[in-house]
Amino acid sequence: MSVDGYAVFGRIRLFGETAIDIGGAFAAVAGALWSPSGSAEFSVQYRNYSRDYVSPFGGAYSSGGKTQGEAGISVGAKWNTYRKWIFRSSLEWMPSEKTGKIVAEAEYLSENNLNGYLRFTKRDNGESIRLNILWQISRMFEFNTRGEVTHAPDDKLKGKTGGMFFGEFIYSSLSGKLGASFRVAPFFIPDWKLRIYTYERDVLYGFSVPALSGKGIRWYANLRWEACRWLTAWFKFAQSGYFDRDKTL
Repeated sequence: MSVDGYAVFGRIRLFGETAIDIGGAFAAVAGALWSPSGSAEFSVQYRNYSRDYVSPFGGAYSSGGKTQGEAGISVGAKWNTYRKWIFRSSLEWMPSEKTGKIVAEAEYLSENNLNGYLRFTKRDNGESIRLNILWQISRMFEFNTRGEVTHAPDDKLKGKTGGMFFGEFIYSSLSGKLGASFRVAPFFIPDWKLRIYTYERDVLYGFSVPALSGKGIRWYANLRWEACRWLTAWFKFAQSGYFDRDKTL
């Protein structure tokens, strides 16, 4: 059960939602957006999800990817130049865990089917930089590639650095009845604290963001087939292979 609200006062928008699951656990989110001009936007958001709260299909923002066991505040800014570039920055703080995060991003949107972004993230235990490029090859084919490097200056990690790269082909038929994707992602990440999360396409209602660590290759293939109006089938095949261990738990 939940109650939500939304209000507009000039250039300021306010929103919020409070929810209780079947076990009585509590979750709430509230925030505000201010648009002083058509090209600039500022935001602030507060969230508090109890540890026992369960929402299998919840889509509210969280730093860990789950609407459970997290409380924090986020402040963000966005500037659209309307000349192919969009700049974003954000600051996040979670008092209960005494951790924070700073993100700065530059996104490029072109008219020739080539888009991408460069993102820098600074956390308490290190920093990372990511370059993502999406190429619309044709009406049916896309190619997405990403490279990411993480670094931890912590004395315990002795300044270790890890990296990941992936290339993914995406297909969608003109009729929309058939779709497929295939990704290969080699990675070299010497410590779990340097792990890199990568979102993966999945089956209907599926959600996959594996954490890559160690030395190896991860691949997956997705297939969606709309056989008729009342039958659509999804398939996913995925595997992680490691070069630095004999087996995984």
